[in-house]
Amino acid sequence: MKYEKEIKKLLSDVFRESWMNESDWQEFLSDDRIIVRMNNISKDIEEGIKNGYTVDEQIAIVKFIFK
Repeated sequence: MKYEKEIKKLLSDVFRESWMNESDWQEFLSDDRIIVRMNNISKDIEEGIKNGYTVDEQIAIVKFIFK
């Protein structure tokens, strides 16, 4: 998956809770629904790049919306 590192960092910044240890976090990331969403985010980032937005700009916008 393209942009996997950036997507995992985004998900961590937005959804990871203070009580989650690494095992909890990996369980969250391995959920089939999350994997599908990560693939969709990757495709959306690619589309955004085609429209002239950098990966960093897109990540910043999503973080702004969720916070």
